[in-house]
Amino acid sequence: MDTEVAKNLIASLLDRIEIDPSSGKKKLLGLISDREIAALHHFSGIEEPVTSSVMLRQRINENPLQDEKTVQVKLNLDSLDKAVEEGIILCLDFGTAFSKACAMTDGEDLVDLPLGKKAGEEGLVYPVNSTIYFADGRIWFGPQAIKLSERDQDPKRQRFDSPKQAISQGDFENIQHRFVDDAINPTSVKFTVSDLIQLYLAYLTAIATACLEDAGHSAYVRRRFARPSWPADQAEWANRELSSMMARAQILADTWRNRWADGLLVEEARFALDELKKLTSEPAQLIIEPVLEATAAGNSALRRASPSRSLCMVVDAGAGTCDFGLFYIVRINDTLLRVAEVSGSSVVLRQAGDTVDRMLVDAILAKEALRIGSAEYDNVLVDLKKRIRGWKEKLFRDGHLDYQLTNDGAGVIKVSEFLARDEVRRFQDALERRFRESLEGISDSWNAAAQNGRIHVLLTGGSANLPMVKQLSEGVVEANGTHFLRERLDALPDWIGLDYPELVPEFGQLAVCIGGAAENLPRLTGVYTEFGGAAPPGARYIPPASKG
Repeated sequence: MDTEVAKNLIASLLDRIEIDPSSGKKKLLGLISDREIAALHHFSGIEEPVTSSVMLRQRINENPLQDEKTVQVKLNLDSLDKAVEEGIILCLDFGTAFSKACAMTDGEDLVDLPLGKKAGEEGLVYPVNSTIYFADGRIWFGPQAIKLSERDQDPKRQRFDSPKQAISQGDFENIQHRFVDDAINPTSVKFTVSDLIQLYLAYLTAIATACLEDAGHSAYVRRRFARPSWPADQAEWANRELSSMMARAQILADTWRNRWADGLLVEEARFALDELKKLTSEPAQLIIEPVLEATAAGNSALRRASPSRSLCMVVDAGAGTCDFGLFYIVRINDTLLRVAEVSGSSVVLRQAGDTVDRMLVDAILAKEALRIGSAEYDNVLVDLKKRIRGWKEKLFRDGHLDYQLTNDGAGVIKVSEFLARDEVRRFQDALERRFRESLEGISDSWNAAAQNGRIHVLLTGGSANLPMVKQLSEGVVEANGTHFLRERLDALPDWIGLDYPELVPEFGQLAVCIGGAAENLPRLTGVYTEFGGAAPPGARYIPPASKG
C-alpha cells in the first residue's frame, strides 16, 4: 500500500475516535474497513492474517440469513406494565433539523435534559441532529450519522435528514409503503419512510429517558409531542399515528438500551420493526395529548408579566416550518393570567431555516459557475450541504461570509447581497402572507381586542433570529381592512433568565419543549371564535410559574 494513502486512512481512523460519555474512555466509531486494516499493517510491519475479524463480519453481512441467530431480536416489553411516575411531564420536540426535550414537575421545576451532550454532539448541549445514516451494515443516528457521512464523502449517498418533513408534506399511508431510495439505504434490507421515522423516534426517546434517569426520575413518565399546524384531515391521522409511534418508541428504546451510539445492524433493526408491528398492545399510558408547536412556544413566554389585555401573534420559526398562532392574553393580577388561543389563526409555512440554507447554497454555487452534473459540482455540493448551517449563522452574525470550497474556489457574500436575491425576497413575501392569513382567518370581532390597534409578536424557534423572520415583528400589517401595528415581545421569560441562566443561549430552540412540558396549556376550543369583551368566556386559567 502506498504510504500517503495509508496515512490518509489512519487519519480517518483517528478522526473517528471519541470519548465515551459514560466511561470517559476512548472508543472508535464505526467498523474498520479492509483498507484501514491494511494501513495499520503497513505501518506496524505485522503481516495481515488471511481471515481477519473484519472480513468475517463482512461475510456475515453479505449473507446475513446464514445464521438466523444473528438477526433475532427479543423486544423488551417492560413498558407495557410499568407504572407511570406522577408529578412530571416530558415534552418531545421532534424537530426538522434538531430534536429537543424538556421535562417539568408539577411544582414548575425544569428537569435538565441535555440530549445533545448525552448523544455526543460536538458543541451542542441540548439539541440532537434529526438524521439517520446507513454505513458499515448499520443504521446510525444523530451525531454519529453526521460523522460517518462526513467520513464517507460519497456524493452518491444521502442521510435521511428532516424525518418530520415526511409527515408534514405527505400522508401516512404513503410513507408506510414508500421505501427510501438507494442513496439513503444502499443495503439489500428494505426500509420504508415510516420505518425510519419509527427508529428515529425510538432513538430520541432513548436519549431523553436516559437523561431523565440521570436526573433521578423514571424513564416511564407521561409525555406529549409538539406538532406543526396541519390541515384538519391530516392532523387527525397524524396525531393518531404519531401517538402510537411515540408509545412504541419506548419499546425499541428499551430493547436497545445503551446501544444506540454503536449503531443498529440493519438486519436486527428490520427484524425488530417487523416484531413491533405484530404487537396488539402498546404503552399508551405514557402518551398524553399532543400540543401545537406555536401554542407550546407561546406558553413558555406568556407566563411572564404581560400587558393587561392584548393580542399576541406567536411565530415559531424552525428549520422546516414556520408556525403562526394568535393568542388573547388578559392580565388578571400579579399572580394570574388568562390565555386563549384564537380559533382560525393557526397556519403554517413549510419553509424556514432549511429554505435559507438551500438559498445560500444556490448563491454560492451561482458565484462559482460550476457545471451542474459534473463530478466537481457534485463534490462541492456534498461538502456545502454539510457546512451550510454554520456558514449561514456566520453570514448573519458577521454581516458577510468568506467561504472556501473543496475545489479551492473562494469568495465573499455580504448579507445585503444575499437578502437582495429574488428567491430570498420571495421567501420574505411568503412569511408576510402567512402572517396576514393568520389574522384574516379570525373573526372581525377580535379587532376590538387589539389595544390601540397594536398586536404583540413573539418570535421563537431556532430560526427566530433570521432577518426575514425578525421583520415580522416590525411595521404595520393589514388584514381584512384593519391595520395593526406590530410590537415585538421578548420571547425569554424572566424566570428562565433568573433561575436557569444556562438555558438563555439555548432558549430559542427550547421554547417549544419547555412550554409543552407544562401541566396547563392554552387549548383551542369553539368558545374563542368570537371576542366577547374584556376576557374570553370560559378562558382556561394558567397558574404562573413559581419563579415569578
